[in-house]
This record gives sequence, C-alpha cells and structure tokens, in this order.
Amino acid sequence: MDGDLARIAGVQHGVFFRDQALDCGYRDAEIATLVKEGDWVRLRRGAYATREAADADGPTGPHVLTVRAATHRLSGLVVVTGASALAVLGVPVWGVPLDRAHVHREPGKTSRSEAGVSHHVGPLPEDQVLEVQGLLVAAPAWAVVAAARAASFEAGVVLMEGGRGITQGEGDG
Repeated sequence: MDGDLARIAGVQHGVFFRDQALDCGYRDAEIATLVKEGDWVRLRRGAYATREAADADGPTGPHVLTVRAATHRLSGLVVVTGASALAVLGVPVWGVPLDRAHVHREPGKTSRSEAGVSHHVGPLPEDQVLEVQGLLVAAPAWAVVAAARAASFEAGVVLMEGGRGITQGEGDG
C-alpha cells in the first residue's frame, strides 16, 4: 500500500474506502487484484483493510474493522452496541454470529437492518456510552445484555462471564 493510503488507513484505524484508494492512484482493476490475491480484505461494499490489519486482532478483528467501516459512513450519533461492542471491547463472543454490525442510532432514526448493519433505536443513557479507540461503544453491561438477548442460552452465559471483569474505565483510549 502506498504512503498516502497507508496514512489514511492509519488515521481510520485500519479501514479505507474505494474512493480514497482511487484518490491515491489505485485503479479498480488493481483493487480487484489486491482483494483476489488476499493482500486486501473487502469488509463491505467499498470498504477495505489490509490482510495484516484484518488479522492483527484475532478472530474478531475483521468484524471490528467492518464496524468501523459502517460507522464511518453513517451520519448523526452512532453507538456500537451488542456483540459488535463486545468485539470492540475484547470480550469473548463465542457462539454469537458476527455477520452484522450492530449500532444504536439517535432518536428520530428508525430500527432496520440493511447492508449488513442492524440499526437499533430506543433509550440509551449517556452514562452507558464509552469512547474506545475513536468509536462510541455501549458500556459493557449494556452491550452484554443486548447481545445475550439475541444469542443462545449457552452463548449468553459465555458473554456474561466474558463481560464480567470489564469495567467502564477499561478500554478507554
């Protein structure tokens, strides 16, 4: 990856977009080749990361990057929630599907699922929101309950146990 795109990806915590790659001189054919050869990972339509970035944070790394890509393109207040928040916080998410990014939206938005993102609305107290590595994330207890409600009993137990030791002060940064 060239210097300009590497700098952009660094600022965006490993994520970059097709339009940014094109602005840095890459062509669509070159992007397709880099993805096909495994050097770049397609996170979602028009959003990419290097293989190195996707593999850096273990099994939940690609999901966290996908969450970053999704939230980067959404307007208004967006808080990562549920299993996605737990992945950002480093809580084990055994048995929980990570095929969708889960975000909580500001009042006035609608609940919906589209383009791999589940948009949740409803009350989310300000004291239940943390900033973690540039993302607004639901507090661990809130995220665990949200994720466990959508998981199997066994997965819910793992989530509860994994989230047990995380306090609101941890993970800030």
